[in-house]
Amino acid sequence: MSVTIVEGLLDAAIRQAERVVALQREIALLKLDVEAQEALQVSAYRAGVQFGWNCGFCNATDRYQEAMQGTEHIAELRRIREARAALTGDGK
Repeated sequence: MSVTIVEGLLDAAIRQAERVVALQREIALLKLDVEAQEALQVSAYRAGVQFGWNCGFCNATDRYQEAMQGTEHIAELRRIREARAALTGDGK
């Protein structure tokens, strides 16, 4: 094979590798977006339960305590935000 053919193949392989890295980064960002949506849904559910409790729409103390227990969704949102900033280089 001539040198130009080998160089062309090498360039093509490098471009493909760069594309794979870019796609992996995009997939990681999309996964973080899905995780964030799930954590936000938990947060919205808890806010709705608390609103219903405060307005007297519900009175199941055990279920209310279960819904309000823990703040792992907030920690999860913080983790997602930090991971997304690291991937995008935003620092936000």
